[in-house]
Amino acid sequence: MRYLNLTVESLTCEKFLGADPIDRATWICLMRYCAQHETAGAIIAADTWGDRKWMQICGVTKAEVERDCGLWSWRDGSLVVAMYPVGQEENAKARREAGKRYGRGRGKISDSSPNSPPNSPPNSSLIDKDKGKDKDKDKDKDKDKDKEVVLPVFDSEEFRQAWKDWQKHRREIKKPLKPTMSKAQMAIFKEWGEARAISAIRYTIAMGWQGLKEPETTGLEVSESEIAERAKHAGRTVENYKQMKAEGKL
Repeated sequence: MRYLNLTVESLTCEKFLGADPIDRATWICLMRYCAQHETAGAIIAADTWGDRKWMQICGVTKAEVERDCGLWSWRDGSLVVAMYPVGQEENAKARREAGKRYGRGRGKISDSSPNSPPNSPPNSSLIDKDKGKDKDKDKDKDKDKDKEVVLPVFDSEEFRQAWKDWQKHRREIKKPLKPTMSKAQMAIFKEWGEARAISAIRYTIAMGWQGLKEPETTGLEVSESEIAERAKHAGRTVENYKQMKAEGKL
């Protein structure tokens, strides 16, 4: 059971008021154990338990439960807790079975807790749980969107590896690439050309930056393949591109 409903009569009866404070505390610990495990107020074969087991399971010592007290008694080696709410335990079991039989929120027995106000709507806790599940579903949808695969714009092994390294770098700096950003970068790579894109990725990773940036190099320091790619993009021949670059016209 999730709730332990102790009546006022139980806490004001002669057994409880006449017991020592340590016995009262022990009784409450025994009540808690029986309610949690729904034992109907009895701990079977409790006389075989050692002191360590009593402390770990019930939070009391063996010496404490062996004290002569009217709040519990021993019968054939089993400990029986006085004034245990057996009826409450049976109702809790009935509610659980009704939930299994009729489905969530359709059981004929109220699922409200023993302390719920009389005017509280039935199964309100189940409604709140359903709302929470709807929110979880929305979160799962967002996660699925983040898992959208963006295909590399160039099909070479060199570019694919550079792209994998770039994704790994962004994860390592706690700034993972989102699908929308990946698509935008692919568009930029397509405009730059493969050699230029790979160069920018390698340079950005080496510098540990978050945003893509091309290396600041002169035309003589750029590889022939990259020069050819840039010349093609500019609509010029390689020689013409080199000449204009040297003259500072590009």
